[in-house]
Amino acid sequence: MSQDAAREALDPKRPPSPPPQYDAFGARTNTREVRMRNALKYERDSLIKDILKYRPHFPTPPDYVREKPHRKLYVPQKEYPNYNFVGLVS
Repeated sequence: MSQDAAREALDPKRPPSPPPQYDAFGARTNTREVRMRNALKYERDSLIKDILKYRPHFPTPPDYVREKPHRKLYVPQKEYPNYNFVGLVS
């Protein structure tokens, strides 16, 4: 993986890198290698998700974590400022 990242770094046509991001310990969290690994993981997970649509009993790899369902809700906080919406949702 690091060799691929190094090879891509030498390509003059590559897109510019995003601004660096650091964790609490000062280590950079968005290096080219990390971004490439995340892209491959995202592609792998989407392929496994597609397989599971057609074969629900497909044995998934042990490190695969299914996506939890989520939904955005509109909360009319301005119209009802004193109402406890969190108690209704959870």
